[in-house]
Amino acid sequence: MDGSGVGFGCKKKRGMSVEKGMAELPFKVYAELCKRIACDKLYGPFGWTYATMLWNLMGRSDNISHISVNHIKCKEDHLLIYYAQQKTDQDGKLSKYPRAIYANPLSPWTCAITALGVYLIVTNTRVGNSDGSLPLFHGSQDECARRFRVGLHAKAKEIANILEENGMTTQSVGTHSFRKGAATYASAGGTACPSSSAISLRAGWTQPGVEDTYRRYDSAGDEHVGRVLTGLPMNGEELAILPPIFMPKTEEDEAFIDECCKSTMDVNQVNPTVARRCLASVVFHILKLREQLPLGHKLWADRTINNKQAMEKLQSLIFSGFQDNPLAMEAKLCATGVPPHCALLRSMRI
Repeated sequence: MDGSGVGFGCKKKRGMSVEKGMAELPFKVYAELCKRIACDKLYGPFGWTYATMLWNLMGRSDNISHISVNHIKCKEDHLLIYYAQQKTDQDGKLSKYPRAIYANPLSPWTCAITALGVYLIVTNTRVGNSDGSLPLFHGSQDECARRFRVGLHAKAKEIANILEENGMTTQSVGTHSFRKGAATYASAGGTACPSSSAISLRAGWTQPGVEDTYRRYDSAGDEHVGRVLTGLPMNGEELAILPPIFMPKTEEDEAFIDECCKSTMDVNQVNPTVARRCLASVVFHILKLREQLPLGHKLWADRTINNKQAMEKLQSLIFSGFQDNPLAMEAKLCATGVPPHCALLRSMRI
């Protein structure tokens, strides 16, 4: 033995801190931080998106900083994020396996799709790199991580009392706290958690021996993890709720939605279906956003978002509910990544 275990035990006996690295964020602290970050006039759009990506992807800061607009796709009821490479996948062999992220219609602050939508609206014009890549976040990896850390520490100080109630300090919160917190929440935040293998694969952790050989990626497992990380009630039927989706009734409605997407986001660079899904989430939560985001927030500078009539029309064209709703059934909408207990609870209510 090297004696490290003895040293660790001695620290415990002496009442010294035994935390290794940054502390994990409990979900309620994460949610409060997201809300505080989102409401910041300048830092908000970037910081909110970065924070929700860290949590929902259980990602390393390096992976989040390197996300490209080209890496974001839309599939069924969720978005897909692709990593070019990871710490445990330097040659990019696993880059073909995406991570599913879901909307949270019950809360805008922990909704990665809403945060992404706000960010894409306020950064409408994007500049690509010389190699043709189109980074989601401007600046190098180190610049993005540093910018996020500076803003995070400022917001952590605002909720110092909440951190103290949860056994944390402002100094114990960092970018890795989101990854730790998300992994803890997904694996132990309820009694119907996703499988440990699906969580490890999403986090990019190696699974030595049998697990690396026999327990491989499959979309259903990752989708379950993605749903749980939104913060939707893990043990309730609400976990199966569909995201806000535009459901036009006429060709004129379709044209109007397309025009609004073009006026709010650069659809020449952002995948049009991604832009559409993100705008739907922003419009769906617009009342809550108006209540909390300050007047000087960059979101309110957008002409479409600031147009009351346009917002009311867009809101009338949005659907969010369960897949057994007649509108969802007619449009053949299906909720993915849903564990069996959600369907059972829903059938009991009906």
